[in-house]
Amino acid sequence: MCIYLIGTTEAYQLLKLPSFVKHYFEHSQEDPQLSLMAFIKMHYNETVDIDGDWQKDMQLPFKTHEDGTSLLPLGYFPPTHVTPLRAPVLIVSKPRIIPFHQFLFDLYSADIFQPPRHWVA
Repeated sequence: MCIYLIGTTEAYQLLKLPSFVKHYFEHSQEDPQLSLMAFIKMHYNETVDIDGDWQKDMQLPFKTHEDGTSLLPLGYFPPTHVTPLRAPVLIVSKPRIIPFHQFLFDLYSADIFQPPRHWVA
């Protein structure tokens, strides 16, 4: 299931988490006051600026999207049991006769202040 999810969804981006941690430590060595939230805001919330570490920035998770996913099944497994086909069965039913009083229009049906009724079929 994991192989299928990684191959068909964006879950493969989670495999890039080590590069995220490594890049964060590189930035924290340059600026010890940099928090994790400031790092995330710098790389994911602000406009893209091409600087010296732009190549490393593009290796972070969820920065790029690849269209290499496939929704095809991993393999074809033939059925182990084949059910033989049978001739169709014709079902004949009698028509239902509906009494005329069920078709009568109730003039007071729009009035919401009515006592409860018991329906007799």
